[in-house]
Amino acid sequence: KFDKEITSNAQSRLNFEEAVTLQNGEMVWLEMNKISLTDINGNTFGILGSYRDVTDRVNAKTALIEQKEKITHILESSADAYITIGFDWIIHFANKRSEALLNLKPQDIIGEKLRAAAPAIADLFATPIYYALREHISQIEIKYFTPTNKWLEANINPTEDGISINFKDITEQLESLNELREKESTIRAIVDTVIDAIITVDGQGHINSFNRAAEQIFGITEKQARSKIFTELLSDSQDNIDYDSLIGSRQELNGLRNDGSAFPMELAVNELLLNNTYYYTIVIRDLAEQKRSRKLLSETLGIKNAILDSANFSIIATDLDGIIRSFNTSAETMLGCLLYT
Repeated sequence: KFDKEITSNAQSRLNFEEAVTLQNGEMVWLEMNKISLTDINGNTFGILGSYRDVTDRVNAKTALIEQKEKITHILESSADAYITIGFDWIIHFANKRSEALLNLKPQDIIGEKLRAAAPAIADLFATPIYYALREHISQIEIKYFTPTNKWLEANINPTEDGISINFKDITEQLESLNELREKESTIRAIVDTVIDAIITVDGQGHINSFNRAAEQIFGITEKQARSKIFTELLSDSQDNIDYDSLIGSRQELNGLRNDGSAFPMELAVNELLLNNTYYYTIVIRDLAEQKRSRKLLSETLGIKNAILDSANFSIIATDLDGIIRSFNTSAETMLGCLLYT
């Protein structure tokens, strides 16, 4: 076809590629240069041609085009907005999702300067974009994008031609996180009003949380407690505790305050599954005051009984129904019986 055009028009055809099938059936790509040969009268009598096998180059170019088409297809089917920007700040590509997330139509912005085509993006992400272009270092930025009322996470990555920016809508994620934080704050406020110490530990006994009552009982802050293992809060020499064996029961142990003093405490252990990880919740009640009160009451009753029993007259106490509740030794002698007979 081309040879006929060259010979009929006496024209040359330079640097063009054509697929040629060899005698063995193999197809190759040749880069050709063809010049018409004319005599002194201007009549064409032949063609001078040069040929170079460029099959590998054409195959590589074809593979590159196919690869770009695949990448474009992936980007177009993505739930994220994706744009590429050259070193001259001109937008080279934008997928369809850009319209929903960024309020930018690809046909309106491709080939335009970022500042002119998308001023809101340029203003919001100018610093990380500039840094990625200049320093060739990836950047991640989270900003609230007013035009679409969405929180966007921008992953900015250097490329050979400039940068690519992947915009991810994280609005629901942040709202869920904020809701979770509010719930955590509420739970924390409730936990901090409990008079008992509430401590959570992982499977190795490392302390993860420490409520206000625990701070008051042990005399350390939550920040200090988080660097400790629970057994460090015990005066009993124990390297580890089998928390599973304590679940559902109450155990009395001796705790250790920050000033080095030991005190009796009652603890109850429950298991907690959080994010596929097991933790243990330990509820601790300081028994020191309770035991002191019991001891004082016992001593007071002992003194009272000693005084009553030393009296040389009978003393009998009854309730409102007339049932005898106590009497002294003189009353026992007088009546000839014991209280619990």
